[in-house]
Amino acid sequence: MSKNKKTVGIIGGMGPGATALLFQKLIDYTDAKVDAEHIHIIIDNRPSIPDRTSAILKGENTPAKYICESGKKLEKYGAELIAIPCNTSHYFYPYIQSQLGIPVIHMLEETAKECKEMGFDTVGVLATTGTKRTEIYDHALEKYGIKAIYPDQEGQELLMSLIYDYVKAGKQAEGSMFLEQLKKMITQGAQAFVLGCTELPMVFNDRDFGIKFIDSLDVLAKRAVEMAGYPLKQS
Repeated sequence: MSKNKKTVGIIGGMGPGATALLFQKLIDYTDAKVDAEHIHIIIDNRPSIPDRTSAILKGENTPAKYICESGKKLEKYGAELIAIPCNTSHYFYPYIQSQLGIPVIHMLEETAKECKEMGFDTVGVLATTGTKRTEIYDHALEKYGIKAIYPDQEGQELLMSLIYDYVKAGKQAEGSMFLEQLKKMITQGAQAFVLGCTELPMVFNDRDFGIKFIDSLDVLAKRAVEMAGYPLKQS
């Protein structure tokens, strides 16, 4: 491994589909002409990590120690940079980073930075209730002068159903089920929507709705390519 290139470790399983999608995005965003020019990636797919939203809302078994165990395992195997394809888990980010000897990419901070670079000052945030309740996206966006708007209670319940009853359950979810909620948030000032749960890229995309979505998983993949020292493929 070149001294300028880093091995990327993925703490996966939260959920498995998002982990697989991040792996594919890392491949897609690396400007490689042959196999040997791709990133060395190590994945620890651990779906038994306790649910992050349940831990936050109900005080159930914290996932932080299990995430750290996975991170330490990846570090032992040679990872020099960590990516966690789960937004809600970043509530525990300060503890996770303090327990590891290698950098952990902060997906929410990078997504907020992306929103700023795209010129948005008000965005709708589509995320789990755990992420919403902890205001971790609010804090990340506020640093860049961006206001966060969330779905109302009915919309949040529908969003959670899309995440848990459909995507995590292995069922096909249709983003059109949420279209009225998106329109409502647009009238409240949302200029674009942050897909603040890594299951949601499997539900929403720009082509279907003509609405701008900022995919946090997409941002994470691009930042990981850059921070690992590899050339980013230009779209």
